Amino acid sequence: MIRFAFRLNRVAATLLLVGGLFHSAEARDWYINPLTGETGNEGTADSPLSLIQIAVDRAQPGDRIILLPEGALYRQSVTLNKRQSGLEIVGNGVTLSGAIPLEPKDWEDLGDGLRRIRLPRTQLDRHMLIINGKVQRMDRYCNQQAPFPAAEDLKEGEFRWDLDNETRGWLTYRGDVSNLEWAKRGNGFSTEGDVRNIKVFDLAARHFLNDGFNIHGNARGMQFFGITGHDNFDEGFGAHGTSVCWITASRFFGNENAISDQDEADTYYENCFFGASRFADVVFFGGRHSLINCNIVSSGESVPIKVRSGITPDSSDQGIAASLVLKNISVDVSKTSNPRVDVGPSVTLFVDSATRRNISGLEITKHPSSHISETLYRTNPIGRFADGTPIMAWVGGGAVAPRSGSYRIIHLDKHSPSDIAPKIAPDNDWFGLMSPLDTTDFPPSGKAFTPENSSAHAIWRWIALSAPDAVFVPNTPEGLALGQALQSHPPAGVGMVKVFMSQRLPEGQSKTTVMPTIREDISLAKSEMMKRLRRSPEEMAKQLSPHYGNDFGGSYIEALAIIARLDLGLHEDAEELAAAYLEKSTIPNSGGSIAGTLLYAALDQPWSDERVITIADLAFERNGKPLEAMPHHKEMSDAVFMACPVLAHAGRISGEQRYFDQCVNQLKFIQNLCLREDGIYRHSPINEAAWGRGNGFPALGLALALKQFPEDHPDRAFLIESLTSHLNALAPHQDSSGMWHQLIDLHDSYAELTSTCMIATSIAIAMRNGWIDSDEWSPRLLSAWEGVKTHVSSNGRTLLNSCTSTGKQKTLEDYYLREAILGHDPRGGAMALLLASEMKRWFDVR
Repeated sequence: MIRFAFRLNRVAATLLLVGGLFHSAEARDWYINPLTGETGNEGTADSPLSLIQIAVDRAQPGDRIILLPEGALYRQSVTLNKRQSGLEIVGNGVTLSGAIPLEPKDWEDLGDGLRRIRLPRTQLDRHMLIINGKVQRMDRYCNQQAPFPAAEDLKEGEFRWDLDNETRGWLTYRGDVSNLEWAKRGNGFSTEGDVRNIKVFDLAARHFLNDGFNIHGNARGMQFFGITGHDNFDEGFGAHGTSVCWITASRFFGNENAISDQDEADTYYENCFFGASRFADVVFFGGRHSLINCNIVSSGESVPIKVRSGITPDSSDQGIAASLVLKNISVDVSKTSNPRVDVGPSVTLFVDSATRRNISGLEITKHPSSHISETLYRTNPIGRFADGTPIMAWVGGGAVAPRSGSYRIIHLDKHSPSDIAPKIAPDNDWFGLMSPLDTTDFPPSGKAFTPENSSAHAIWRWIALSAPDAVFVPNTPEGLALGQALQSHPPAGVGMVKVFMSQRLPEGQSKTTVMPTIREDISLAKSEMMKRLRRSPEEMAKQLSPHYGNDFGGSYIEALAIIARLDLGLHEDAEELAAAYLEKSTIPNSGGSIAGTLLYAALDQPWSDERVITIADLAFERNGKPLEAMPHHKEMSDAVFMACPVLAHAGRISGEQRYFDQCVNQLKFIQNLCLREDGIYRHSPINEAAWGRGNGFPALGLALALKQFPEDHPDRAFLIESLTSHLNALAPHQDSSGMWHQLIDLHDSYAELTSTCMIATSIAIAMRNGWIDSDEWSPRLLSAWEGVKTHVSSNGRTLLNSCTSTGKQKTLEDYYLREAILGHDPRGGAMALLLASEMKRWFDVR
C-alpha cells in the first residue's frame, strides 16, 4: 500500500521500494467528457471517451483518468471490479448522479394536480424523487419503510409508487412536474473483488439508491481526496469486506448515514465533515477506524457516533472486534435529539483529551465488553522475569487483535510508549516492551515458565501470538540473539517474521539493517494467524479430530473429545470405544475417571445408562444414604465437574430425585471449601490461588449438570444463580485477546487455553438456555473464541499454553510454575473440540 510505504519509511528505509511497485513505463492519461466524447473514441484529450467505465476497464497500472469539464454532472456510475490497480481518477469537481430527469411530456394527467408516469422498477425497491434539486424520500429509509399515502391523500410535493409487474411500476405525484428527477442507479463509485492502490480526487456522488461511494471486496490501498457523498438513499461512503481506505478532506451529508463502514474494513478519515444524516452520522460495525481533525454536525434524530462489533464478510457469522481512534474531533449536537456516542460490544475506543473536551456534552453509552482509553496505547503484562516481577508490554495503534490486515510492528528497541505515542499511526499496530531484553536464551530452552527461562518463553510466545509483520531488535547481545533466532525459527511454531536490526549512531541518528529470513519454506506468522482466525467451528474441529478423541481409556479428557466429535458428526466408533473399555474396566478410583462416565451418558443405550447409574451410586452408601460428597473429590474445585454432571445424568436416566439432590449437595460441599468471597473459586483450601482450570471445571460442570435438571426441581434456581454469579465474577478478568489466565486474577500469568475453552463453553450453554443475556455475553463468547483460535495451529495438532495436569498446589507460586505446554496435548485438544462443538451449535441457532 502506498500509504503504508510512507508510514514505514520512518523506521525502515529499506522498504521504500514498495512505493514504486505500481509505476508503469507505459502510463498514460485517459480523458472523459460526456458532452464531447464518444464510446468508441481513443480517450485522448482530442478524442475523449463519454463513459468513465470504459476508461477504467481499459486502464493499466499507473494510468490517470481525467474527468472533464470541471464541475460537470455525469449521469453515470463506475465500478472497479477487474483487479484494477495503481490508477488515479482526477474528478475535477465532477458530480456522479444516480438520477434521471423525468420529462414533463411523459406524465399522464389524473386531474386535481395528480399525475403519473410508468417507470422501470428501481434497484433494491428503493424510491427517491428529487424535486427542484431537493430529495423527497417519503419517510422511506433502509431502516424503515413507511407505507405510501393513498393517491388521493398525497400532499403537494409527495409521491407514491405502485408496482405494475415484475419489471415496471407507476410513479404518482401531486404537483408541478417541470423539474423532477428519479433515482435509478445503485452506487456512484464502487469496487468489487481484489482492487489495489487507487487514488480518487475531487469527485462527488449524489442521488444514488445505495451509497455514493461503496467499497466492497478486498479493495486495499484506496485513497480518496476531496470527495463528497451527499443525498444518497443509504450512505455517503461505505466500506465493506476486507477493504482498507484513507479518506482526506471530504464531506458526507444528507444521507441516511454519513458513513457506515462494516465487516473487516479499515478506514481512516482526516479533515472530513459529517452531518445532516437521517439516522447516524458516523457508523462503524467491526474493523479498525480513525477520525482525525474531523467535524460532526448532527441534526434531527441522528446519533453522532455509533461503533460496535461486526460480522465477518465470509458469512460464517463470526464476530469481529472494532476499534476507533478519535483525535481532535468536534461534535455539534445542538440540533439533534440523540446527543450520544453509542459504544457497543467488543470495541476499543481511543479518545484524546481535545476530543474529550469537545464531546463533553455527549452521553457515552458503553457495553461492558468494551474499553475506552485516552491514549493511543496501553500496557499489559505478558509474563514474568526470573525474580517474579511482571514483564510489561505496550501496544499502540488502532487495535490489539491480529484480525486486521494492518501492518504490525514490534519495536524491542523502544521502551517508552509515551515518547513514541505522537508518532503512532492508527493504521498500523505497534508493540514494544517497557524494559530491555534481559536474556539471550532464544529460542527458549527448558519448560515454560520456570524462573530460569521465564522471560525468554514469555517474549517468544508473545511475538508468536502478536504475529507481527516486522520485529525491530536492538544492536545488543540480547537483541542479536533474538534476531538470529527469528531468522531461522518460527516463534512458538506459528510462522516466520521479518527481522530488522536497529543501531543507534553516536550523532543521535539510527541505522536499520535487514536480517534476511533463512527459512523461506515456512509461512509467515501473519499469514498463519489470519488462517487460524478465519476458521469456522467445523473447520477447526476437523483439524483437531485426527489428533484428539480417537481412543478411550476411561478419562474425562478422552470422553469430552469423543462427545464433541459425536456432536459434530466426526466420530463413528464411539460406542465401540466405550464398550471395549467397559469390558476391562473396574470401578473408577479418581475424579477424572468418574467424569469419564459422561461418554456413557452421551450414548443413550441401555448398557451405557446402566454404567452411569452404577458410577453415580458411588455418591451413596449401600443403604442409599447420601455421602458428604462423591469419593475422590480431594477437596478441589475440579470436583464440581468430576461429579455433578454424572449425578444429573443419573437423575435424568432413572427419574429419581435423589441423584439431582446429591448433585446439589456436591456443589454446596465444594463451594463451602473453595468459593472465595469475590465469587471466584480457589483451587483448594490450601491457599487462595484462583487457578484457571480450577475455575473452568466448576463453570463447565455446573452448565452441563443444569442441562439435565428438571424445571421443577426446588434447587434449580440455586444452580442457575451459582453459575451466573460465577460467570459474572469471571467476566472482568477476561483479557483484551479474549483469554482467561492460568491464574484468573493475575494477568502476569499466561493466557491459558483449557480454562478459556471451558469458561467459554459454559457461557455458550448458559446463553443458549436463557440463563444469561445474549446481548451482554455474546461479545465475550466471540472474543474468547477468537482468542482460542489463535492458540490452536492450523493443522490442529499443536496447541499453545495449555496447562499441564495439576493437582492442588501448596503455594500460589507453584501455580505460576505449572508447565504451559506447546505441542500435542490431549486435554487442550478435548477442550478446544468441546468449544468448537458448542460454537457451531450457537452459530446455527443464532
